[in-house]
Amino acid sequence: LAHLDPLSSQLRTALLQNGLEVFHGAAAAAGDHRDGDGVRHTQRPDLNHGREDGGQMRVFVYDTTLRDGAQCEGVSFSCQDKLDILSKLDSFGADFVEGGWPGSNPRDDEFFSRAAGMGLRNSILTAFGSTRRFGVRPEDDANLRALAGCPAEWCCIFGKSWDFQVTDALGIRLEDNIAMVEDSVAFLVSRGKRVMFDAEHFFDGWRSNREYALSVLEAAERGGAEWVVLCDTNGGSLPRTVAEGCRDAM
Repeated sequence: LAHLDPLSSQLRTALLQNGLEVFHGAAAAAGDHRDGDGVRHTQRPDLNHGREDGGQMRVFVYDTTLRDGAQCEGVSFSCQDKLDILSKLDSFGADFVEGGWPGSNPRDDEFFSRAAGMGLRNSILTAFGSTRRFGVRPEDDANLRALAGCPAEWCCIFGKSWDFQVTDALGIRLEDNIAMVEDSVAFLVSRGKRVMFDAEHFFDGWRSNREYALSVLEAAERGGAEWVVLCDTNGGSLPRTVAEGCRDAM
């Protein structure tokens, strides 16, 4: 936080409460370039090697201050606030910054439009969303269309990986959810996006139905997701369970 001074107290609150996510990844920053609109393009991550040449694990920071952090009590960012915070996070060196949910409100749409011309030096701006709705084709889904039309090169979409959530929360068949994950990712990839998939409730799902939870990850991979994020959505998994689930998924 010392690197982010001077920032408002509401940003400090957002960062301290739930703004930062840290995970291991393999997105190489070397050799990146920007097009004429200032949009950053990185080399395709090498998903098979999470270590640098010296053998040391590279930790990437995926910052969610501008979305999750904005949900903290007493926090309400204007579009200019979000642009200022993005600039600070870029200076701080956050690898990825999740900017919000395109199409959810005019403020986020304006933010993504203005952020595209900022010429970020260190951070990659990411748009957030979900898989398509059941019974709606990807190309007809308002959420996916907004993501496809967003200036951000990277999109992070979430989908269910716990069989209980699929059958009881969504009220659909397990195979329907698999199709929703795969074709949602594939749609965004076909529109030139680079995709991360958030496997919602992964560790609960893995304990409940290992084969199904892993099949959701495989569906995202078939669709073209470059990174798969294993989410402990309820926050109740112990470190040993997380370690075992991650090893199994890999």
